[in-house]
Amino acid sequence: MARMSIHVIMVLTGSVYWLCSAEDPGCGADSCVLDADTASLMQMQAISTDIAAVDPADKIISKNMKVVYALMTSPKPKFAAELAAVEETWGKELAPQTLLIVGTTGSTPGVIYDLAPMCEDGHTQNAGMSCKEATALAEGHKLGADWIVFGATDMYIFTKRIEEMLEKEDSSKPQILGIFGCGEGKYCEDHKAGLCGGGGYLISRGALEKMVGNKKGATQSYVQECIDTSIGVGGNWSDQVTACVARRSHVKEVQIQGLYGWRLDSEEIYKEKIASSNPTTLTLHYVDPKLMHMIHKNAKDIGAVSFSQSGHDVAHADEQAAYIQMVHKERTQTESAAA
Repeated sequence: MARMSIHVIMVLTGSVYWLCSAEDPGCGADSCVLDADTASLMQMQAISTDIAAVDPADKIISKNMKVVYALMTSPKPKFAAELAAVEETWGKELAPQTLLIVGTTGSTPGVIYDLAPMCEDGHTQNAGMSCKEATALAEGHKLGADWIVFGATDMYIFTKRIEEMLEKEDSSKPQILGIFGCGEGKYCEDHKAGLCGGGGYLISRGALEKMVGNKKGATQSYVQECIDTSIGVGGNWSDQVTACVARRSHVKEVQIQGLYGWRLDSEEIYKEKIASSNPTTLTLHYVDPKLMHMIHKNAKDIGAVSFSQSGHDVAHADEQAAYIQMVHKERTQTESAAA
């Protein structure tokens, strides 16, 4: 049976369904499994239906690439409010079964939740965050992702821009696209600087195949490796743990611009970054629910900003460098307080 995924809008109910063949690894419990002939027929019927009341641009659909957006969080009220804001803004534009939330439960249709009960809540006093991040990557790999965009619930992610960028990348290459330079060489066996996870990062299927693998029990083995690494040489910093395992697996580190891991000073600066194309803004971190809705409204008002990283923006590079120094200072303070 041919592999096929199509997105059909059922106008009478206003519901959105993801229809796919049984061979598609993206088919989940909420999907309708069809043979290719039936899927083709329903696709033609949907096209011939009057769908003027529905804006198809509101859904992120990629015919050739599956991107999973994986966020780690906690059941605590602060994080629950952040997650609700994500699901009301950029998260609602994603195709079903492509938003993965690790660390809590929920009931939003089309969203995948993994409580990850084996992972403790906490910051760096335990390996809980490393456990959640590892679970997110392993579960995203099981979902058949070509790319996983990893972040947190206080992050606004410009999904269309990211997918436009990733269409130009080779998901079979083992690589992580992100901000690198954090850690000051304190962590991992090789004592090299690692990921700066505050801006999020993009990890390829090729990297996941090397880091997680596809053998029986691969998910559990990978999560346990990350927990052990967190306790042993990672300082319980989950981004450093991911970098440790990635380098062990000979995954390439690719520095990119447009990931904002730091707070911006004012609403006006946020508006400037939303409209920026030099570099194109891909993520914004430290976004509370009110700001999440403001960013989303402004992004909609501005419209599409095509992805562009043809040049190296010096001002943004300076901002990244200052962010890395800020991370070093904050982590040193955190570790000193815990000593």
